[in-house]
Amino acid sequence: MERHFDNINRNRYYGLRIGDIVQLDFTTPSLRGEIFEYGFMDNNRVYIKMEDGRETSWTAEWCKIIEKVEDRLAKNIGKKVKKCAITEKNTQKKEKKFKSGLYVNTIKGVINHPLLEIPAYTFEEDDSYVECRRCEIVS
Repeated sequence: MERHFDNINRNRYYGLRIGDIVQLDFTTPSLRGEIFEYGFMDNNRVYIKMEDGRETSWTAEWCKIIEKVEDRLAKNIGKKVKKCAITEKNTQKKEKKFKSGLYVNTIKGVINHPLLEIPAYTFEEDDSYVECRRCEIVS
């Protein structure tokens, strides 16, 4: 099975990770966005979702980290979440249950997903973990 490279040690892509909030250099006014993908076969290209919803590619070297993904996710501990779709393509609002049988769980901690190697939440109600991109904060 091929694993997606996540740059957990921040030693590639100029220290950027998927989920980091960055400020783009050489833009007036300064633009901000969230990194959602790495460039294919290019250690200096990242794809960013801007605050206004636009998606763009940018040179990793020209991005200044405003907030690291680890710091953002740790702020959610203790909050309640529900499962949701990663993409906007799935417009159906079919709710999915957690392992506990509940539709809403409380975040206990943040781990590195053992299979996907991306950040995942653990929960107080059960011993499951769900990748953070699939969780939506409800309170």
